[in-house]
Amino acid sequence: MYRIIVDGTTICNSNIGESVVINPVITTEVNKADSFTFVIPPEHKFHEYIDSHKSIIEVRNGEDELLFYGMCKKSSEDFVKRKKVICEGALSFLNDSIQRQARYQNFTVEQLLATYLIKHNEQVEDS
Repeated sequence: MYRIIVDGTTICNSNIGESVVINPVITTEVNKADSFTFVIPPEHKFHEYIDSHKSIIEVRNGEDELLFYGMCKKSSEDFVKRKKVICEGALSFLNDSIQRQARYQNFTVEQLLATYLIKHNEQVEDS
């Protein structure tokens, strides 16, 4: 059993037939952002609910363990109105900012990471 949650709303629960999506696949790699793809049929009640570059996607298993967390990066419809949704994991959020070259001395790893995140957050929306 799994659930797909978009912006806090469950759009898919594998136990409920009418809310099932087609071919959900989570891909994980070391040192890369996770990805999640699925196809949502046109008769699904949340077919139009997902916004590219805005919607936050979570996938949870039956024990409510988080399997994926990320953002919808792209969606497209085929000729029968099935929507293919491509999501990138949270690590890809850092691609939305630019870190200017700088010299960092006498920083711990935690301090350096905190500095990078502060500079990132200054350049992106709060969400």
